[in-house]
Amino acid sequence: MELLKGLGLGLAFGFILWNIIHNKKISFVSLVLFIFMSIVFCIEHFDQEYYTKQFGNIAHFDYYILGVTILMVLVSILELWLGFRKRLKQQEQEEEQNQAIEQVEQPIEEPIITKDEKYYFELMREPLAYFDEKENGYYLNQSMRKELQISSPFITINEMKEMMNDEDKINFSTNQKATSGEICYRLKASNGLTWFEEVHAVFNHQQYIVVRKNIGLNISLGSFKELNEKLEKKLDKNEDFYFMVLNLSDVDSKFSTEGQDFTNLCLAKYISKILNSSLKEGISLYHLSDFEYAILVEDVNFYELILRQLSEKKCELIYQDVQINQIHSQIKGKLGIVHSKDVEEKSPRAIAQIAFEMVQKASSSSYQEDYSIYQKMAQPDETFTLADLDINPETDLDSFKVDFPE
Repeated sequence: MELLKGLGLGLAFGFILWNIIHNKKISFVSLVLFIFMSIVFCIEHFDQEYYTKQFGNIAHFDYYILGVTILMVLVSILELWLGFRKRLKQQEQEEEQNQAIEQVEQPIEEPIITKDEKYYFELMREPLAYFDEKENGYYLNQSMRKELQISSPFITINEMKEMMNDEDKINFSTNQKATSGEICYRLKASNGLTWFEEVHAVFNHQQYIVVRKNIGLNISLGSFKELNEKLEKKLDKNEDFYFMVLNLSDVDSKFSTEGQDFTNLCLAKYISKILNSSLKEGISLYHLSDFEYAILVEDVNFYELILRQLSEKKCELIYQDVQINQIHSQIKGKLGIVHSKDVEEKSPRAIAQIAFEMVQKASSSSYQEDYSIYQKMAQPDETFTLADLDINPETDLDSFKVDFPE
């Protein structure tokens, strides 16, 4: 029994000391139990008379002490194990962070371009260029050379900068080529300054830095005339549809200081994201004015999807994050919605007018939502006369006069 208690004290002391050295931590519970057991052990061996006087009347006291000793050892082991586990987890996190930093700092490996790939690249109709890290410049295909009105298939970074608009040279940096983001800039092309974007693309399992004309600016939307003709056909056939007007003046208010070209680019990216969203198969988009677009929803199921996204404030029709180069902003559009069945006058003009009224309502500072849905006013089914209510219009109302005491 004495041997076990002494062994327990020794083990507990060793584990506590080990925890302090390796984990830089002192277990309060283990330390309190160790101090208590050390005091009891010293009294038992150096002052037997006091020990017997204080603890002799407690039945099986030695077994209690042995139990506390075992508990002390187990707590010390547990604290040591928890400390090791925490340190191991911290080391793993540090290693993951270091690996992530190394991956970010690691330059993109130069892709190996075969002869066939170069031939295919040269014949592509889309104006394209790719960055060659070893040559520190760009290889241009035939369409890109025609677009930029140059004859050389290769240009250096400095030559690329010379063709840029002065305002965009600030955002153009070779340091940005190691990032996964895109760079947008205007180049002096055959039709004047034209927006291009430099993006990371994967072809044949290899990563390239590619320059292409900004796709967003080449979006073809329906015209007002086409919209009017389509609405007339649907109304003639009494078809069910939803008509919406989208106002994006928030883009102008946030990016107007960057210039009209930049604002147009932001609008193009916003619309491009809509046309590539989960709604693209169920909507038709028409350009009405600088910041206003018409949306035609012919499938009721898609309208239910839009309505659910609007209620959750996740609908890309009016909620988007737009980022171009180093400029980032959250855009909120305003949306007016009309159901064809709720409009009495079945004409494109009447439906459009109501939709514009709804978008103005949604744009009001006193209105809580970013969208407004037209609600048809309920009309009474019957008209009533005084006779229907048992009221005689020829009744002398003086008979109902009440005299009040003076």
